[in-house]
Amino acid sequence: MTVRGKIVTLVFSCIIFLSFFFLFWLRQSVKVVLEENLSRETNYTREMLWSLLRGELGRMGVAVADYAQWTDMGEKGVKERNTAWLRENLNPWVKEQFGYEVILVTGEKEVITASPGWVMPCTDLSEEAWGGVYGDGKNLWMVVSHPVVDNSGEQFYNAWVCFAKVVDGALLEQWSKMLGGKIFYRPSGKAIRGEPALGIEPKSSYRRGMLQIAVELLDGEGEVLGEFSIEKEYTGPFRVYATVWRVFLLSVSVVVLFSFLVTWVAVKRILFPLERLRDSVTRISQGNYNLELEVDRKDEIGELSLGFARMAEALQKREEDLGMEKRKAERLANLDSLTHVPNRRFLERSVERLIQEGRQFALVFLDLDGFKRVNDLLGHTEGDRLLRRMALWFEKNIRKEDIVARYGGDEFCFLFPGLTREEAEDVVERLSLRFLEKDFAGSLSLGFSYGVAVYPDEAMNLDGLLSRSDGEMYARKRRRLLTDR
Repeated sequence: MTVRGKIVTLVFSCIIFLSFFFLFWLRQSVKVVLEENLSRETNYTREMLWSLLRGELGRMGVAVADYAQWTDMGEKGVKERNTAWLRENLNPWVKEQFGYEVILVTGEKEVITASPGWVMPCTDLSEEAWGGVYGDGKNLWMVVSHPVVDNSGEQFYNAWVCFAKVVDGALLEQWSKMLGGKIFYRPSGKAIRGEPALGIEPKSSYRRGMLQIAVELLDGEGEVLGEFSIEKEYTGPFRVYATVWRVFLLSVSVVVLFSFLVTWVAVKRILFPLERLRDSVTRISQGNYNLELEVDRKDEIGELSLGFARMAEALQKREEDLGMEKRKAERLANLDSLTHVPNRRFLERSVERLIQEGRQFALVFLDLDGFKRVNDLLGHTEGDRLLRRMALWFEKNIRKEDIVARYGGDEFCFLFPGLTREEAEDVVERLSLRFLEKDFAGSLSLGFSYGVAVYPDEAMNLDGLLSRSDGEMYARKRRRLLTDR
């Protein structure tokens, strides 16, 4: 063999070896990126599932608090055992309106009223509001409880209102839409009750574009209640991996069959674009979806580039959709489910923000006068509609930077950033006059009593502001009743 032949053979052998090495390295790089993407998607799905579970319990907690912090519940429901009132306002009202199973039980474990579908034993109820899960061996229930107190939250009637909702196919289908895949729940077969938690390290497997994730549901003691299983179509990385593998085999065949010219063309036409695709995989893993790919090529590289471009577009759209759903869930968590104005949670966060910014503000605590007659004469349903109308009227008649929030029952709070006590009282007095002129309930005249507290002159935190404004409101209400006599 001539020297030229030996050199050609050596060079050709080196090219083959380097070609094998480079393509094998590329395949491994794509595999690593695929595993990173799968891990990130698995952890993100677990966080979304946890957010959905806690969000549902939070909404149930707000709902049960509205019923339990109600003087009529204590007087008519617990003391008088008024069956007609209970049917209209608690059972079967709650089941028909919200789909929750409900029970009213005393401290001696006497059941005053309960839905036919109630399953959880009412023992060891907490003196504080509680939310958790209960597994009866077959189904998973989300349960919340709240002690029955009067409107001021001071008098305890030695009874609890509890709501429960089963994690059934309808709820799992709703969650599936938000998670972007099918979700199933398998119970452990044990009857366990406790505050929920999800396993820190979910298990996952990936096969031909389908990602399967298993997340354990635990109680506060670490006992397994059951397991959530999520199946998500995740085809983008799989197509990339499969395409790179096909290119690997094709490129090796080309290098073996053709000469240095074919090898040089392969380096220029295949390996360089693959390097660009590898960089694109890295950018995608970093969240950068703006890729410059040769999607117009009529070969395997063009198909691969087109697959990358479509994958990047799909991943970007999925992240945007998930972000939109997350923002929507956060927005709903801050709204009162009945009146659609901000709820107590949003009020607390707004007060914390204003205090952190060091801004002066006025807090107004407002209670509707004569609203009990609306429920008595027109019914609870009409009372709910009236509350929604009045809440929207309050929102339309305050400044854009002001906040109106439903505190509970027929109580509302106004938050006036930058106003002094005198300015806040002027605003509320004008609202009161216009409110009296407004025909909300036909022949039934409605008004409201209020109290004002100013930060930082009169209180330094939300509890202090609520206590002061609530006391002033009740004092004003008593004076009005004495005057009416």
